Amino acid sequence: MSFVSGRSVGVSIFAIAAGLTSCDAGEATAGSGGVSASGQSAGGASAGSESAGSSAALGESGAGNVFEGESVPLAISGDRVNNDELGIDGALSWFADTHTAESVTSNLTTPVEPSIVKACVKGTAALVDRFSTICTTMMFTPPATDCFGEFSGAGIAMSLNQPLDSASGEATKKLLPFDASALAGFAFDIDGDIVPRRADLRITIETASGEFCNIPTVRIQTGTVTVLFSQLVNRCFRISVNPSNPTAESAQSKLLKISWQVITNTTAEVPFDFCVSNVRALLK
Repeated sequence: MSFVSGRSVGVSIFAIAAGLTSCDAGEATAGSGGVSASGQSAGGASAGSESAGSSAALGESGAGNVFEGESVPLAISGDRVNNDELGIDGALSWFADTHTAESVTSNLTTPVEPSIVKACVKGTAALVDRFSTICTTMMFTPPATDCFGEFSGAGIAMSLNQPLDSASGEATKKLLPFDASALAGFAFDIDGDIVPRRADLRITIETASGEFCNIPTVRIQTGTVTVLFSQLVNRCFRISVNPSNPTAESAQSKLLKISWQVITNTTAEVPFDFCVSNVRALLK
């Protein structure tokens, strides 16, 4: 099965690439690659861990934070995200592995109010089938190198510095770094008919030097969620509590994009039908 590539009105289609995972260990790393309709790297974290999800269930305040500083909203229009004050000019897209992509539908520009637009995605993340012919013969879909890379999930991605090409009017292929040194993190709202449980939904920040994501105790849930750079750690899937890995604070001057990813596992498919809206940058 080959990776999906294409575009419909207001939608960019991505295929998540493989992470350097170990199926035997039941864990996955952050991956990068895949090609969108514009040819850019899809990036984003790859599949999750079958052992993930040992912390508290959803329903508590997002990430356990109350941010009392100033926030700046990011405007969504079409498949673009923008804030002139901060210098953010990027693109919205959905992504999926080729198995999951068969079920995905999306609307990245769902109007709610004149000032609020939701980015929505719906589908079923495929089971990581270790006993499939693909996994047992190790004939993975390039660039996947293992089972979790082959069945890597789906989600919504928001680049922060990806201006439109002046000639074609399309987003440039290369993601440029955005200096978020003046920010403490991001806040956003999540809702929908099927918001994945905490173990099945992850926030990833991709930087020019690596990827950082939330540990299980940072809960992504229905409602308003606040995520600070200090709570996003390198290789978060290897960590349960008290992380010692570097946080996104070490690389926030080189941010490329934010992803909301549905994580796959070896036990069951993961249905999802959720929207992201009201994204705000949190000023230090």
